[in-house]
Amino acid sequence: MTVSLPYWRGSNRIRKSFCQFSLSVGVVLLSTAAFAPMAVSMEDSEPSQVQEEIGNQKEAPVDFVADELFYDEENQVVRASGNVELEQNGRLLKAQEVVYDLKADVVEASGEVVLLEANGDVYFFDKAQLKDEMKDGFVDGLLSTLADGSRFTASKGERTAGERTIMYDASYTPCKVCQDDPDKDPVWIIKADKVIHDELEKTVSYENAWFEVSGVPLLYTPYFSHPDGSVKRKSGFLTPSAGWNSDLGFNIRNDYYWSIAPDKDATIGLQVFSDQAPMLHGEWRQRFKEASLIAEGSV
Repeated sequence: MTVSLPYWRGSNRIRKSFCQFSLSVGVVLLSTAAFAPMAVSMEDSEPSQVQEEIGNQKEAPVDFVADELFYDEENQVVRASGNVELEQNGRLLKAQEVVYDLKADVVEASGEVVLLEANGDVYFFDKAQLKDEMKDGFVDGLLSTLADGSRFTASKGERTAGERTIMYDASYTPCKVCQDDPDKDPVWIIKADKVIHDELEKTVSYENAWFEVSGVPLLYTPYFSHPDGSVKRKSGFLTPSAGWNSDLGFNIRNDYYWSIAPDKDATIGLQVFSDQAPMLHGEWRQRFKEASLIAEGSV
């Protein structure tokens, strides 16, 4: 693992504007003129350059920015504090304190922790433990704002492969924060014991979920899933509906939406009645350059 420190800020005792600091999980060659044998603090040291000599670098380099940095050579642990910024493979981590274990490739961050993904997603944590180029890890006190404007909250969370987030005691809403009243309840929100956001499949699934409108719980479901905000159209079953009619009796309807192509889609469903035979119905929609077609029927 390579750590590059392109510059330092906040320390008056560092008089140069450029410092590069390279560390390796393998053999690390340190300049004895600038570092103590076991543990060193770079706050009181003149900036110096440390070269690592390994044949192949398989892991992306890490850039550190911090007010203070302490390197424990024996245990290969970097401790940074004060306006810490850690960047690797397009991900930027900000925190007040960071402990980076080079042997285990584990980053522990605390104090106003923010993780910015390359796609525009932003995650806020109370505390985080990340590894594998910050793609995996565990977090406490999660608040995330995705690039599409949707939001997640959770008491705890687990992230794997940089594309799947499992959240506990969590919530999801596509509604943006009200500028005039940030604490105002969103128009609608789903709260659940467990929420899974799969960025590869672009789905959000729930276990033991409540659907709330303006802070009022209206509907409970043991399981529910839907596409995330980055998906405009996705094939799948729509939410079932139910009703009652004096001639037809009680009825339940469930439809399947088929996203055929950007210019066409279809819906097919079955409606079952307590006093009449069931009804199969469908609808086809297609848009042309200067016209559109809607065909529907039932049997």
